[in-house]
Amino acid sequence: MKPPTKTSVAKSASGSRKQTRFPGKMGKNEIQPLIMAAREAFAYQESLGNIDSGVTFDTWRRDQVMAAVGREGLSKCHHDDYRPLMGHFQVLAGRDAEAFQSFVTTGNASRAAHDTHETRRKLAHAILEVLSQHIWLADVSAVDLATSTNDTRSYNLLQRRRACIRAHKDGAIREGYVVWLVRQKTCRPGLTLGSDLQAGLADRCTVDQLTQIRDTLINRIAAREGREDRGRNKGQKSRLDRPDDDHHTARPNPF
Repeated sequence: MKPPTKTSVAKSASGSRKQTRFPGKMGKNEIQPLIMAAREAFAYQESLGNIDSGVTFDTWRRDQVMAAVGREGLSKCHHDDYRPLMGHFQVLAGRDAEAFQSFVTTGNASRAAHDTHETRRKLAHAILEVLSQHIWLADVSAVDLATSTNDTRSYNLLQRRRACIRAHKDGAIREGYVVWLVRQKTCRPGLTLGSDLQAGLADRCTVDQLTQIRDTLINRIAAREGREDRGRNKGQKSRLDRPDDDHHTARPNPF
């Protein structure tokens, strides 16, 4: 996972919750598969003689993105554009069956009107962004932390949070905790998310489950970093933080 940018670090340090809710733009873990799909499509179309001599891959890709979703490039695309773009490039690569699957994996994911594939992907992305920033802060060197922001107040806040993580007996919260939360919420103790955590989250959890997982993760990370728990009524605890009431079985939290 890449470290947060200076801007994202500063915003995170100032306590902004906006960045962890529904970030609209696609991230690296969505853009990279699209670039790979586009390269395959470009090579296939070039072999068919459908691309004029001298047209570069980057120019062709931007033209295809505009044709498919009306945006000026992948960096301008949002989460909702991912499946249409993937399907578009798969069609151009001659992968019709896979393209069909990409096109149908949109809209409602279940009978619940609000449970859409697009919202699931947004929430999955938000969960991994929150986790990525926390892990970066835990693992970043003192030198790199000092160069991550020019704002003294932000640096001091980040330094205190980093110290809290390192002082905790369990260290940073990592990917395994997200997997554990998913298993708790879905009541599937053997569930795996695969190598692509974002895709696994979006495929295996509903919008309601992902929302609770995101909020629980935010709260747990805030506590691990010594920050105030702003996201929860302090008189209540999420069911994800205690044994499963339906089964009355205490499951140890490994984190």
